[in-house]
Amino acid sequence: MPDFSSYSYDQLVDSFRNINQKLYPENVSQLISELEKKKPENIELIQVNSGYRLLDKDQIPKKIDNYNEVSFSYSTGSKEFNSNFLKVYIATVIPLIIVVLIRIRMSDIAFKEELLVGLPILILLSIVFSYLYRGSEKTISITFKNSSIEEIRGKKNKVFLLNELRSIEVKEAKKDYVDLINLYFEGKKKLVFSSFEPNYSEIKSFLKEYLSQRMNYEKYLSSGSNL
Repeated sequence: MPDFSSYSYDQLVDSFRNINQKLYPENVSQLISELEKKKPENIELIQVNSGYRLLDKDQIPKKIDNYNEVSFSYSTGSKEFNSNFLKVYIATVIPLIIVVLIRIRMSDIAFKEELLVGLPILILLSIVFSYLYRGSEKTISITFKNSSIEEIRGKKNKVFLLNELRSIEVKEAKKDYVDLINLYFEGKKKLVFSSFEPNYSEIKSFLKEYLSQRMNYEKYLSSGSNL
């Protein structure tokens, strides 16, 4: 086992980032001991379900007194969801069809005329089939609890702990495409909110306020600074 007592703080952080905490508990124990001695005052070592993390103090989620849970839900069979699905699907596929047709017209391949006519028809039919057979109708519910976010999709239930949040990615799409908010957690877990969802604008507005009340939201937007 390495002698971590001779390591600098930066070396300890690198080792901590790369070690398998479950396979080498003895190494982790010594690492934690040395990190506690050498970490800066603004850094805290916290224990989470997946192991230990080093976080700036303002990145550690705080519980809010007298907080009331807030839920958002919708059905994949709702009129608004179906409208969003078709709008985004068509807006994504049509430009692709145009590019492919231009390439075919400029090329010198056999059956060019047949492809120019048949390919758009096949792609448009695929849109119709994707819409009609995209899966059974589901009720999707998101509940913002005091220290976690619970997602229920049909019969599947997932819980995302705020103290395991690693980074936040907000993607503003081009006109008629999908806007996304991705929350990345320990253990390669990911929670996605998209403009497919009828209540996306409400969730987006609420999410920023919800997280900002508990931690330094801006720091999580610059991913990679936390372990």
